[in-house]
Amino acid sequence: MLNYSKFLNKYKIFKLIKNISNKLNLKTYIVGGFIRNIIINKKSKDIDIVSLKDSTKLVDKIIEKINPLKKIFMFKKFGTIMINYKNYNIEFINARKESYKKESRNPDIKNSNLVADQFRRDFTVNIIYISINKNKWGATLDLFHGIQDLKKKIIKTPKNPNQTFLDDPLRIFRAARFATQLNFKLKSNILKSIKINKKRIKIISQQRIIKEINKIILSKKPSIGFCILSKGKILKFILPELEYLNIVHSFKKNYRNNFFYNLSVLNDISKIFKKLSLKWVSLLHDVINPIIKTTSIKFIFNKKIKIISKIFKKINLPLNFNIKFLKNLITLYHFNKNKNKKINFLYKKKIKTIINGKKIIKLLNIKPSKIIGKIKKIIKKIILVDKIDNEYYNIYQYIVFFKKKTF
Repeated sequence: MLNYSKFLNKYKIFKLIKNISNKLNLKTYIVGGFIRNIIINKKSKDIDIVSLKDSTKLVDKIIEKINPLKKIFMFKKFGTIMINYKNYNIEFINARKESYKKESRNPDIKNSNLVADQFRRDFTVNIIYISINKNKWGATLDLFHGIQDLKKKIIKTPKNPNQTFLDDPLRIFRAARFATQLNFKLKSNILKSIKINKKRIKIISQQRIIKEINKIILSKKPSIGFCILSKGKILKFILPELEYLNIVHSFKKNYRNNFFYNLSVLNDISKIFKKLSLKWVSLLHDVINPIIKTTSIKFIFNKKIKIISKIFKKINLPLNFNIKFLKNLITLYHFNKNKNKKINFLYKKKIKTIINGKKIIKLLNIKPSKIIGKIKKIIKKIILVDKIDNEYYNIYQYIVFFKKKTF
């Protein structure tokens, strides 16, 4: 049995919970994402604490010690209490059993034992408990071999996945999200169960779905999650415009699947940017290409603004997305085949020409004027579309050519 006592000793809050739990004669554990992230060396600000009873008394005593005036957040419907402590969100619950009604993903809750508490949870990697009691300080409880699954990099459920997703279909999106964030594989029976329970997602609010989708998009390689949702026949219910692209289209002599193409663009952007709206624009920037028969950049740009705005409005995303960023994407990915330059020349990573205004003035032997700015824009544009490389000699040669033609 693994022991994490040395790790727990680094946190004053865990020592405090240990002392209070012993005085109240409570069996208390840390569980969930915080433990999962400890084991795989990731940081986490959310901590879940489970007690076999009287979590309210535990929280009251903790508040007395750390700050009597500290605000607590009680969610009676779900039997949870939350406090903020030194940038950590700590949630306290009693070990419990949950039962679900077909028309709702909100469970009926009853206090229970630790075994029932483990069975009610979503995935084995989230069902690793660490004791914070004095006599078992740092000891692990891992009934479903979650630590082993973390090593194998696999997502699976503690019980039949059909039941897991039937109880709470939001877990379908959580499965896709964890696979994306952790770069793990889904156990084969999970994908089958996702397909079986796909219509259950109708009982989830759009807000909760988009919250999970946003977490997928903010991951390092978001394509993983969207591929899972597509294979599981889920994407067509939430982003039909994107799923529509998941057919092979013919472009001259080449064949391209625009669904995977859009995901590759999103992956490219994710290597550089973290801003959510930019990633959404990247994901949706090419959703109308199958019906476009023109090469007019102006037509394509205006059409895509309308489509993206419509989708943003439908899923309640802010409509003030970055128009310049979209235009750069269209220019780079619609007319440019050099992948490295596509990635390097976006948004804040704007093209920085090696030759500045002073060097242009010297080379052209002219006085400072507005034309210098125009020349710089022309140079940036021809670099952007791969007519010349962003190197001193190539830019110098172009300016010499420009001087002969213009002056």
